[in-house]
Amino acid sequence: MKKFLSIILTILMVVTMIPFTPLAQAVDTVTLYLKNTAGWQSTMYAYCWKENDSVRPLGSWPGTLMDKGEGESQLYAIDVPADTYAIIFNDGANQTPDLFLPTDGSNYYNNATGEWTT
Repeated sequence: MKKFLSIILTILMVVTMIPFTPLAQAVDTVTLYLKNTAGWQSTMYAYCWKENDSVRPLGSWPGTLMDKGEGESQLYAIDVPADTYAIIFNDGANQTPDLFLPTDGSNYYNNATGEWTT
């Protein structure tokens, strides 16, 4: 019995010596919407970067494929990190200019009018 207890205590001591690694912090995201009323192709991408210009959360050009809204032939959505600095919506051929995320809570961009709304 003593041998069994000493083995258990040894295992517990070893386990408690393993450094604790916290889980990755959850990244705050914002859902952005694109209304494709300009008649671009039906496959839409979002390309974004952070302020230091070297971090590209949605990958290299043309970015990440956007989700098409159900029942909405022209509505697309994508989640981006909340600290995104700028974004470009594109279909591989057409693209918006560099868009800076609005600070007023607007998250809906119309590519025909070039305006952000809520």
